[in-house]
Amino acid sequence: MDTLLSLQNTRTDEPAETAFIVSTQVMELLFTLVQQRWEAARDAMEADDVPGALAWLRRACNAQDVLNASWGLLTDMTPTEFNRFRPAFGERPASSPTVTANWSSCWETSPPR
Repeated sequence: MDTLLSLQNTRTDEPAETAFIVSTQVMELLFTLVQQRWEAARDAMEADDVPGALAWLRRACNAQDVLNASWGLLTDMTPTEFNRFRPAFGERPASSPTVTANWSSCWETSPPR
């Protein structure tokens, strides 16, 4: 728990930075959960387990609902507040991977087991 909380250290004095850090950490965890559930659904479909695939897709939808709702934590942040702390995070390198790049692997055909 201490490690997790230490990741929430702010870099500026802007109070809105904490909401940004916490919400984006939660979103990253939820993106991973949704991806895992989609992969489980894909695996179930490859095994001709349609009921199992549907169950995994329902679970993924529930996680996506929470993910979508988590954006609400940022709705009251103004552009001015965001711009007060954004430079402290530096620039993201163009070669940096993104979540969506990882999600595409979800739909690739799995290698034979």
